[in-house]
Amino acid sequence: MAIKIYNDITLDSNQIKDVSLERLATGSEPAGFEGQIYYNTTENAIRYYNGAAWIELDGAGDVTTVTATNGVKNTADATDPVIEVDYTSTNDNIVSAAGSGTTLATGDEFIVNDGGTVLRYTINDIISLATSDVTSLTVAVGSDSTGTPISQNSPTGAVTLTSHPYNGGSNIGYVPAGGGSLTFLNGDGNWSTPLDTQAEWTAAANTGTSQDISDGTTLLFSGSTGIDTAVTTNTLTFTLNLSELGSSSATAVGTDRVAGVWNGSQGTKQLQGIPINLFGTPTANVGMGSNKITGLADPTNDQDAATKAYVDAAIVGGLTFKGAYDASSNPGSPVLTGAANIASTKGDVYSVSVAGDFGSGSEAVEVGDLIIINDDIAADSSPADSLFDIVQNNIDLATNSVAGIAKFPTGNGFATMTAGTSTAGVVKLSAGDEKTNEGSTSESLTITTDAFGKITAVNAAAISITTSAITNFDAAVETVIESYSTTIAFGDNSATSFTLTHSFGTRDVMVQVYEVATDDTVECSVSRTSPNTITVNTGSFVPGTAAMEALITKIL
Repeated sequence: MAIKIYNDITLDSNQIKDVSLERLATGSEPAGFEGQIYYNTTENAIRYYNGAAWIELDGAGDVTTVTATNGVKNTADATDPVIEVDYTSTNDNIVSAAGSGTTLATGDEFIVNDGGTVLRYTINDIISLATSDVTSLTVAVGSDSTGTPISQNSPTGAVTLTSHPYNGGSNIGYVPAGGGSLTFLNGDGNWSTPLDTQAEWTAAANTGTSQDISDGTTLLFSGSTGIDTAVTTNTLTFTLNLSELGSSSATAVGTDRVAGVWNGSQGTKQLQGIPINLFGTPTANVGMGSNKITGLADPTNDQDAATKAYVDAAIVGGLTFKGAYDASSNPGSPVLTGAANIASTKGDVYSVSVAGDFGSGSEAVEVGDLIIINDDIAADSSPADSLFDIVQNNIDLATNSVAGIAKFPTGNGFATMTAGTSTAGVVKLSAGDEKTNEGSTSESLTITTDAFGKITAVNAAAISITTSAITNFDAAVETVIESYSTTIAFGDNSATSFTLTHSFGTRDVMVQVYEVATDDTVECSVSRTSPNTITVNTGSFVPGTAAMEALITKIL
């Protein structure tokens, strides 16, 4: 029985050795699909299916048709074809040429059909043929011109252009006669000579008296403080020079004005109208001259400045030492607990000066312990013990009857002492027998302890499980095995890729696929898509509804 493989096989450039095609006799070949091949045992030849019929690969072959297009033609037959360039038919090589050119050079060549004879010409040949055939040239000219402005030399084809003067008519393209080095052309087409004198004009300013400037008068343009003037060829330049301005000893006030360009508009602006945030970032310390910064917002970043009000509010609730507390009686002094307690504020701290009990729970406090009030307490309110935090500062060593600090000697972590003896603050364990190398792979251990958790005995015994102690073993094992494997049916008469969910939480799974109808194992492409899913691909094979089943097993 052949193994069914429902996907492509990639050999990654490796060989198939000692292999044979499927062997079939003529008449027993399958219906065929495009690209299928087999070996025909009747004809002793390989056949392939081209999508319509089985074609034999006998190694011989023949040419049955030769078709020539796009500027070439077959002038003979398919057996002995003769391929020539086509110059005359509807598919000639000029018609079949692709694209078009926009730039020609004199050396470019053309192929021309001259009555059945193929001729090759350059651009220069075409120009020579064209000019040798020119016998006349007609040019239309205006009636206001004189002579013949354009003439043609026949038969060489040379064209001569002759310039004629403008005479005031409609032929404005001609240069008028009469010009010279000291004349200029008026708008009416006539040459004129410039005047050697200038007309009188008036100079006026914001202040002072206007003055008439006549021919021969020199006008002086003079700057003032902060304004310089300069003359170059035909150019007078005014320059703002602020370095000429003197210093002022007057105290600046907010209403003083500064000239400048403000958001694209020129003008002056009062000093008090220029926000300080528009200036650049300081590169040195900024002194405030013993003045305050007012109107400051609350800080949000670590390096933001903070107001006094913000700092005062931030430290509210900090610890405030109120004095000593005498715990010799309960309530003590001052009275912090009970029905007659004094008012307290969150953060008040008292230091125990006399040991005793504290609160309704009578918690023992020692000298040096701190009592911290963790919330505001009203007077005469019988506050709960939870409103006080006790920070113990002086705890005695533990004894046989009083809990306290335990001290562990450094030798092996414990001291070896006689049972029942007592030394304040020392943890004592009685000595016992040392147990080593107890038990083995075939033995179980029984450990005995006393009431305090100390091991008193260790015993090893052979492992023995009676039959009566085992119930439903097979069922239990089967349940465990089934929890690590599952079967999932797939196929829907249309898809070739299926995502199956096994929910094992790992990609370490084995997958086997079989065909339900035949119970035959088939080979498919399997991808472990995620820790809980796999994707099965059947290639070009389309399985029917639930026609396939995947067996998925988790690897422990």
